[in-house]
Amino acid sequence: MKRLLLTVLAICSALSCMYAQEAESGADARKTVPMVLRAYGEYGYNHTAAHYGSAAVTGRFRLTGYFDLQVGVKARTSNIHAADIRGMVYFPLQGGRLMLEPRFTYEASLRTMTHHFNASLSLGWQMDHFRVQLGCSARAYRAMDEYDNSAGLLYVTDPFNLYYSIEGYLRKDSDFWNLGLKLANYDDFIIEHDTHPLVMLVGKYRPTDRLGIFAEVYYRASGVAHVANDFYDAGIRIGVNYHFNL
Repeated sequence: MKRLLLTVLAICSALSCMYAQEAESGADARKTVPMVLRAYGEYGYNHTAAHYGSAAVTGRFRLTGYFDLQVGVKARTSNIHAADIRGMVYFPLQGGRLMLEPRFTYEASLRTMTHHFNASLSLGWQMDHFRVQLGCSARAYRAMDEYDNSAGLLYVTDPFNLYYSIEGYLRKDSDFWNLGLKLANYDDFIIEHDTHPLVMLVGKYRPTDRLGIFAEVYYRASGVAHVANDFYDAGIRIGVNYHFNL
Protein backbone atom coordinates (compact mmCIF):
# COMPACT_ATOMS: atom_id res chain seq x y z
CA MET A 1 0.00 0.00 0.00
CA LYS A 2 2.75 2.45 0.94
CA ARG A 3 4.71 1.70 -2.23
CA LEU A 4 1.68 2.28 -4.44
CA LEU A 5 0.84 5.54 -2.66
CA LEU A 6 4.42 6.74 -3.09
CA THR A 7 4.32 5.82 -6.77
CA VAL A 8 1.09 7.75 -7.30
CA LEU A 9 2.44 10.80 -5.48
CA ALA A 10 5.72 10.67 -7.43
CA ILE A 11 3.88 10.57 -10.76
CA CYS A 12 1.62 13.47 -9.78
CA SER A 13 4.65 15.51 -8.65
CA ALA A 14 6.51 14.80 -11.89
CA LEU A 15 3.49 15.85 -13.96
CA SER A 16 3.15 19.07 -11.94
CA CYS A 17 6.81 19.89 -12.63
CA MET A 18 6.30 19.31 -16.36
CA TYR A 19 3.30 21.65 -16.33
CA ALA A 20 5.25 24.34 -14.47
CA GLN A 21 8.08 24.14 -17.02
CA GLU A 22 5.64 24.44 -19.91
CA ALA A 23 3.90 27.40 -18.27
CA GLU A 24 7.22 29.21 -17.90
CA SER A 25 8.18 28.74 -21.55
CA GLY A 26 6.49 32.07 -22.39
CA ALA A 27 5.14 32.18 -25.91
CA ASP A 28 3.24 28.89 -25.79
CA ALA A 29 2.01 29.19 -22.19
CA ARG A 30 -1.76 28.92 -21.76
CA LYS A 31 -3.59 32.06 -20.62
CA THR A 32 -6.73 30.08 -19.74
CA VAL A 33 -7.34 26.60 -18.35
CA PRO A 34 -10.11 24.57 -20.05
CA MET A 35 -12.34 22.94 -17.46
CA VAL A 36 -15.26 20.49 -17.41
CA LEU A 37 -17.62 20.77 -14.45
CA ARG A 38 -19.60 17.57 -13.82
CA ALA A 39 -22.48 17.57 -11.32
CA TYR A 40 -25.21 15.03 -10.68
CA GLY A 41 -27.86 13.83 -8.30
CA GLU A 42 -28.30 10.14 -7.57
CA TYR A 43 -30.87 7.76 -6.14
CA GLY A 44 -29.75 4.32 -4.97
CA TYR A 45 -30.76 1.31 -2.95
CA ASN A 46 -28.81 -1.44 -1.18
CA HIS A 47 -29.43 -3.93 1.63
CA THR A 48 -27.41 -1.92 4.17
CA ALA A 49 -28.67 1.65 3.78
CA ALA A 50 -31.96 0.91 1.97
CA HIS A 51 -33.04 4.02 0.03
CA TYR A 52 -30.50 6.85 -0.19
CA GLY A 53 -29.70 9.92 -2.23
CA SER A 54 -26.39 11.54 -3.09
CA ALA A 55 -24.92 14.54 -4.87
CA ALA A 56 -21.49 14.90 -6.48
CA VAL A 57 -19.41 17.65 -8.10
CA THR A 58 -16.24 17.06 -10.11
CA GLY A 59 -13.89 19.47 -11.84
CA ARG A 60 -11.58 18.34 -14.65
CA PHE A 61 -8.78 20.71 -15.64
CA ARG A 62 -6.76 20.54 -18.89
CA LEU A 63 -3.42 21.74 -17.56
CA THR A 64 -1.42 20.91 -20.69
CA GLY A 65 -2.15 19.34 -24.04
CA TYR A 66 -1.37 15.93 -22.60
CA PHE A 67 -2.25 16.18 -18.88
CA ASP A 68 -5.62 16.51 -17.10
CA LEU A 69 -6.18 16.85 -13.36
CA GLN A 70 -9.54 15.83 -11.89
CA VAL A 71 -10.83 16.40 -8.35
CA GLY A 72 -14.28 15.80 -6.89
CA VAL A 73 -16.40 15.31 -3.78
CA LYS A 74 -19.56 13.32 -3.08
CA ALA A 75 -22.04 13.27 -0.17
CA ARG A 76 -24.73 10.71 0.64
CA THR A 77 -27.76 10.78 2.88
CA SER A 78 -26.55 7.40 4.19
CA ASN A 79 -23.67 9.25 5.96
CA ILE A 80 -20.98 8.08 3.53
CA HIS A 81 -18.90 10.87 1.98
CA ALA A 82 -16.03 10.62 -0.48
CA ALA A 83 -13.33 12.55 -2.35
CA ASP A 84 -11.41 11.62 -5.49
CA ILE A 85 -8.28 12.97 -7.18
CA ARG A 86 -6.64 11.63 -10.33
CA GLY A 87 -4.21 12.62 -13.03
CA MET A 88 -4.59 11.60 -16.68
CA VAL A 89 -1.58 11.60 -19.02
CA TYR A 90 -2.46 11.17 -22.71
CA PHE A 91 -0.31 9.76 -25.51
CA PRO A 92 -2.06 10.28 -28.89
CA LEU A 93 -1.46 7.35 -31.25
CA GLN A 94 -2.81 6.29 -34.61
CA GLY A 95 -6.33 4.96 -34.18
CA GLY A 96 -6.76 6.13 -30.57
CA ARG A 97 -4.87 7.36 -27.55
CA LEU A 98 -3.08 5.77 -24.62
CA MET A 99 -3.77 7.07 -21.09
CA LEU A 100 -1.82 6.65 -17.84
CA GLU A 101 -3.92 7.34 -14.74
CA PRO A 102 -2.72 7.55 -11.13
CA ARG A 103 -5.69 7.86 -8.77
CA PHE A 104 -6.43 8.27 -5.06
CA THR A 105 -9.82 8.10 -3.32
CA TYR A 106 -10.91 8.65 0.27
CA GLU A 107 -14.22 7.65 1.83
CA ALA A 108 -15.48 8.55 5.30
CA SER A 109 -18.15 6.12 6.42
CA LEU A 110 -19.85 7.70 9.41
CA ARG A 111 -22.24 4.78 9.40
CA THR A 112 -19.49 2.30 10.32
CA MET A 113 -17.03 4.91 11.74
CA THR A 114 -14.23 3.91 9.35
CA HIS A 115 -11.83 5.60 6.94
CA HIS A 116 -11.43 3.99 3.51
CA PHE A 117 -8.31 4.73 1.43
CA ASN A 118 -7.77 3.56 -2.16
CA ALA A 119 -4.88 4.12 -4.58
CA SER A 120 -4.56 2.85 -8.13
CA LEU A 121 -2.33 3.07 -11.18
CA SER A 122 -3.73 2.04 -14.57
CA LEU A 123 -3.18 2.17 -18.31
CA GLY A 124 -6.04 2.75 -20.75
CA TRP A 125 -6.65 2.62 -24.48
CA GLN A 126 -9.38 4.91 -25.86
CA MET A 127 -10.98 4.74 -29.31
CA ASP A 128 -14.17 6.19 -30.79
CA HIS A 129 -16.44 3.27 -29.88
CA PHE A 130 -14.39 1.20 -27.45
CA ARG A 131 -12.34 1.84 -24.30
CA VAL A 132 -10.44 -0.48 -22.00
CA GLN A 133 -8.47 0.22 -18.83
CA LEU A 134 -6.32 -2.14 -16.76
CA GLY A 135 -4.12 -1.65 -13.72
CA CYS A 136 -3.74 -2.43 -10.02
CA SER A 137 -5.09 -0.91 -6.82
CA ALA A 138 -4.54 -1.12 -3.07
CA ARG A 139 -7.01 -0.53 -0.24
CA ALA A 140 -6.86 0.19 3.48
CA TYR A 141 -9.57 0.53 6.15
CA ARG A 142 -9.03 2.24 9.46
CA ALA A 143 -11.33 2.87 12.40
CA MET A 144 -12.13 6.48 13.29
CA ASP A 145 -12.08 5.63 16.99
CA GLU A 146 -8.56 6.30 18.31
CA TYR A 147 -9.00 3.75 21.11
CA ASP A 148 -9.68 0.98 18.61
CA ASN A 149 -6.72 2.13 16.51
CA SER A 150 -4.35 2.05 19.49
CA ALA A 151 -5.39 -1.53 20.17
CA GLY A 152 -4.72 -2.47 16.55
CA LEU A 153 -8.39 -3.23 15.88
CA LEU A 154 -10.44 -2.53 12.74
CA TYR A 155 -7.37 -1.80 10.61
CA VAL A 156 -7.28 -3.87 7.41
CA THR A 157 -5.15 -3.61 4.26
CA ASP A 158 -5.73 -5.15 0.87
CA PRO A 159 -2.36 -4.66 -0.89
CA PHE A 160 -3.22 -5.77 -4.44
CA ASN A 161 -6.35 -5.86 -6.60
CA LEU A 162 -7.00 -5.68 -10.30
CA TYR A 163 -8.39 -2.37 -11.59
CA TYR A 164 -10.30 -2.74 -14.84
CA SER A 165 -13.04 -1.43 -17.12
CA ILE A 166 -14.43 -2.26 -20.56
CA GLU A 167 -16.71 0.25 -22.32
CA GLY A 168 -18.52 0.15 -25.66
CA TYR A 169 -20.46 3.01 -27.35
CA LEU A 170 -22.80 3.23 -30.34
CA ARG A 171 -21.49 6.58 -31.57
CA LYS A 172 -18.47 8.86 -31.28
CA ASP A 173 -18.04 11.29 -28.37
CA SER A 174 -18.25 14.17 -30.83
CA ASP A 175 -21.84 13.23 -31.77
CA PHE A 176 -24.67 15.05 -30.03
CA TRP A 177 -26.03 11.83 -28.45
CA ASN A 178 -24.58 8.49 -27.47
CA LEU A 179 -25.41 5.22 -25.70
CA GLY A 180 -22.90 2.94 -24.02
CA LEU A 181 -22.41 -0.07 -21.77
CA LYS A 182 -19.65 -0.31 -19.15
CA LEU A 183 -18.29 -3.17 -17.03
CA ALA A 184 -15.82 -2.13 -14.31
CA ASN A 185 -14.82 -2.69 -10.70
CA TYR A 186 -14.70 1.05 -9.94
CA ASP A 187 -16.94 4.09 -10.12
CA ASP A 188 -16.55 7.86 -9.74
CA PHE A 189 -15.72 7.72 -6.01
CA ILE A 190 -15.15 4.08 -5.19
CA ILE A 191 -12.74 1.29 -6.14
CA GLU A 192 -14.14 -2.19 -5.47
CA HIS A 193 -12.48 -5.57 -5.14
CA ASP A 194 -11.87 -7.20 -8.53
CA THR A 195 -14.65 -9.76 -7.88
CA HIS A 196 -17.26 -7.00 -7.33
CA PRO A 197 -18.01 -5.69 -10.83
CA LEU A 198 -20.36 -2.86 -11.71
CA VAL A 199 -22.51 -2.92 -14.86
CA MET A 200 -23.61 0.50 -16.11
CA LEU A 201 -25.83 1.71 -18.96
CA VAL A 202 -24.83 5.22 -20.06
CA GLY A 203 -26.84 7.77 -22.07
CA LYS A 204 -25.50 11.14 -23.24
CA TYR A 205 -27.07 14.13 -24.98
CA ARG A 206 -25.29 17.36 -25.90
CA PRO A 207 -27.66 20.23 -26.83
CA THR A 208 -24.81 22.77 -27.16
CA ASP A 209 -21.03 22.70 -27.48
CA ARG A 210 -20.63 23.66 -23.83
CA LEU A 211 -23.47 21.76 -22.18
CA GLY A 212 -23.96 18.00 -21.95
CA ILE A 213 -26.69 16.01 -20.18
CA PHE A 214 -26.20 12.41 -19.06
CA ALA A 215 -28.02 9.59 -17.30
CA GLU A 216 -26.45 6.44 -15.85
CA VAL A 217 -28.16 3.31 -14.51
CA TYR A 218 -25.95 0.84 -12.63
CA TYR A 219 -26.06 -2.51 -10.87
CA ARG A 220 -23.33 -3.90 -8.60
CA ALA A 221 -23.12 -7.57 -7.56
CA SER A 222 -21.63 -8.77 -4.26
CA GLY A 223 -19.12 -11.02 -6.02
CA VAL A 224 -18.71 -13.32 -9.02
CA ALA A 225 -15.71 -15.50 -8.08
CA HIS A 226 -17.64 -17.55 -5.53
CA VAL A 227 -21.19 -18.78 -4.83
CA ALA A 228 -22.34 -15.45 -3.30
CA ASN A 229 -23.28 -13.66 -6.53
CA ASP A 230 -26.01 -11.55 -4.92
CA PHE A 231 -27.45 -8.06 -5.34
CA TYR A 232 -25.28 -5.42 -3.68
CA ASP A 233 -26.24 -1.98 -4.99
CA ALA A 234 -28.32 -0.41 -7.74
CA GLY A 235 -29.13 3.16 -8.67
CA ILE A 236 -29.63 5.90 -11.22
CA ARG A 237 -27.94 9.27 -11.59
CA ILE A 238 -28.76 12.27 -13.77
CA GLY A 239 -26.47 15.23 -14.26
CA VAL A 240 -24.75 17.73 -16.50
CA ASN A 241 -21.28 18.43 -17.91
CA TYR A 242 -20.43 22.07 -18.55
CA HIS A 243 -17.33 23.14 -20.52
CA PHE A 244 -15.72 26.54 -19.91
CA ASN A 245 -12.38 28.28 -19.41
CA LEU A 246 -10.93 29.54 -16.12
